Amino acid sequence: MKKTYEQLVDNYRSHNADYYMTPSLKHMEPFKLFGPIYYVGDQMVCVHLIDTEDGLLLLDCGYPQAIHMLTDSIYQLGYDPRQIKEIIMTHGHYDHFGAAMEFKRLYGCKLAMSKVDANLLREKPELGLASWTSFEHLITLPEIDHEIENGEHIRLGCIDMECKLIPGHTPGAMAFFFNVTEDGSHYYRAGEFGGAGKGSATRCTLEHFGMPLSQQRDMLKSIENMKKEHVDIQLGNHPANNHTLEKRREQLAGNPMAFLDPESWSGFLAETERSFTQLIAEDNNE
Repeated sequence: MKKTYEQLVDNYRSHNADYYMTPSLKHMEPFKLFGPIYYVGDQMVCVHLIDTEDGLLLLDCGYPQAIHMLTDSIYQLGYDPRQIKEIIMTHGHYDHFGAAMEFKRLYGCKLAMSKVDANLLREKPELGLASWTSFEHLITLPEIDHEIENGEHIRLGCIDMECKLIPGHTPGAMAFFFNVTEDGSHYYRAGEFGGAGKGSATRCTLEHFGMPLSQQRDMLKSIENMKKEHVDIQLGNHPANNHTLEKRREQLAGNPMAFLDPESWSGFLAETERSFTQLIAEDNNE
């Protein structure tokens, strides 16, 4: 039996209730992932700090009630949040922009999001999915300074980040690609697929928000486009995407190159493709 929108939201709230009340239950010590990339997220949502040698970039900024853990993780690594030049958000959902406005007010960083999702949040702020939480009143929509265009490059210091639109999870979700090195001679390509969950693309959710059902098939097109990309180091949007927790355990067990995994990207895309193909079949009774 298919879930109604109300049942989907109730299930989501119930599943995350402990974390909502006590985010420290999902705390994770920050660590160097590879080269200039550091992990400063928790066990629920990934946040990556990138040291460009000319200031810091953040990829996403997590849930609003976990801002204290994010700030502490940045300081633990020896960095100052005031060094953050820009927070680049993968898509327009509250669990990825939750801390953005507090960081902007406190530290003066700019906020970046795809032009598509930035426009949608202005027109239909409910698409940020704050209503899926038990603390909607704590969530402030981000005031976007930099609306990213498809194919744009974000350049800062040693980082040249290519931004590609991947509609599906949201209409304006983005993927990001950039080269990194440990020793200055061997370069590897890091990549993040910015939104793979299907909850926001179920028929009941799309109908609830007046969004087209074609968004589901947009995801399959995005996945097909991303199969053309070579990625040596996959960054997760949520830890399950690239097995962040498992690879961190490998690092701690003595494998410093645990995140250097050229097979991870294709495996993730194949699994996401299966998930959305199944969703489309179920929602359309195919």
